[in-house]
Amino acid sequence: MSLADRLNILKEKNCCFACWNVGQSIRKCRIFLKCVVCGKQYVPLMCEVVESRKHESKKSEEKEAANEINMSNTSLGPKVFLQTLKVKMISDEKEVSVRIILDTGSQRSYILKRLGLESRRNGLHSCKKKNLVHSLFGRIESEKLPN
Repeated sequence: MSLADRLNILKEKNCCFACWNVGQSIRKCRIFLKCVVCGKQYVPLMCEVVESRKHESKKSEEKEAANEINMSNTSLGPKVFLQTLKVKMISDEKEVSVRIILDTGSQRSYILKRLGLESRRNGLHSCKKKNLVHSLFGRIESEKLPN
């Protein structure tokens, strides 16, 4: 319950904001109370400083949670070695020897831009093109790019 909600309940029930007794005001309150947080005359549940600290801690927790999400792909485990093959790209005009990496856990295969340009110069053409959007860290997405 927020501080404003607690104040409204005390107003509705005609209670003292300091000691919460019914039918008296904080100015006429004879009970001496002192907030342990800020030193003013009310119980800590009615303290504005405590309420502001709650909001600050919630914001910092949200920031920490966002960082944890961003860091979820980080692995401190052992190194992973992928299989490689040496293949020949053959066209009518030329033959090019290329080393490829086999990533069995990947859904897509990529080549270097340099290799794509070189293969076009040698008469090889792609058989299929697809527009892809890459999701990056921090919920950032790249624009649609032809691949």
